[in-house]
Parts: sequence; C-alpha cells; structure tokens
Amino acid sequence: MTALSTAGGALPLDSLPDVLPPGSMAGPWRVERELGRGGMGAV
Repeated sequence: MTALSTAGGALPLDSLPDVLPPGSMAGPWRVERELGRGGMGAV
C-alpha cells in the first residue's frame, strides 16, 4: 500500500494538488512546513 492509498482520500490522482500549503490535511496528517526540495520534488 502507498501513502496515498492509506491516507483516506478517495479523490482521483489528477485532482490532487501539486503543493499542499501549511495547515492542509493529507488524510490524518497536517502539513506544517516544507522540509526540503530536490530533483524529484519537495517534501
């Protein structure tokens, strides 16, 4: 299972935002801040 499949969301992948602003919820997790950035994206 992936983080997306266990996050509780039932949205199609093409409707997911590229960036979750601070305060957003991703399943049971709350986004506080960006931790880092690299060639494959941001964490």
